[in-house]
Amino acid sequence: MHYLRDALVTAILLILGISQASALQLQGDQVTAQVVSDVTAAKPGQTFTLGVLFKMKPEWHIYWHNPGDSGLATSVSFELPEGLEAGPVLWPAPTRFMQPGDILGYGYEHSVLLAAKVRVAEDFAGATNIPIQAKTRWLSCKDVCVPGKADLEWNLPVSDSPETDNTELFTGWEESLPVEAFSAKVEASTTGELPSDGSNGQFTITLKFKNAPERVKWFPYSDRSLRVSDAKVEVEGDRADIRFEASLLKGHTLASNDLPVVVTYNEPDGAPRAIRVAVPLQSKSSVR
Repeated sequence: MHYLRDALVTAILLILGISQASALQLQGDQVTAQVVSDVTAAKPGQTFTLGVLFKMKPEWHIYWHNPGDSGLATSVSFELPEGLEAGPVLWPAPTRFMQPGDILGYGYEHSVLLAAKVRVAEDFAGATNIPIQAKTRWLSCKDVCVPGKADLEWNLPVSDSPETDNTELFTGWEESLPVEAFSAKVEASTTGELPSDGSNGQFTITLKFKNAPERVKWFPYSDRSLRVSDAKVEVEGDRADIRFEASLLKGHTLASNDLPVVVTYNEPDGAPRAIRVAVPLQSKSSVR
């Protein structure tokens, strides 16, 4: 619930101070944050991947795009010189955890890489190093929650012959990103419509897998105009039905006509998978 989450975060920020650091890496008591790239240098006309690697101490976690019923979404933003353009930060599939008071949270334990694709202009010239700034904000929680932030600075060389770097890290990151359902050979369909009077709409996501899935979980994206219930997930053979309720909050208008949802599951051999499904909130005739 947004009001519970916002009240908790406000209280935490009032009670606790936020430490700040300017460096390649911030070393904290609960979380470290480090700028990383998949190349040793940037080349004009090419694209590389730039990210912030967060490492959490055992039993501590930070939060996903939608933190769940309580928490604060982790944020990463890059400040780049003219001639470089960063795409959106791409989020690996999260996990679910129960917090004190049986409060559901979505996020990451152990470590997570939040990264974006960066395009270097063809005519980029005049510098041997590219100054990069990454501004990060997070809330780390265990039995208590501690907010943190870091303003990280880094210089990436410019070269016509860059080499790949951090290959294992970025390969794992790519594999952890949710893909469209059809790319994973999953048939997805949805039913339901959001009432305009603020009452609950009943929604169902039906997924047909190539093989019987295991440990199916869902993660709705954050939308401050909606109240979204936790889902009931039913799996029978190679089919999963995910049922949930959603309603429009009083005084709000829809931020989007679709609710993006991430669904995670395991293949029969245990391999983890994650897919994206867009759930239409209104029929086409209702959209103006």
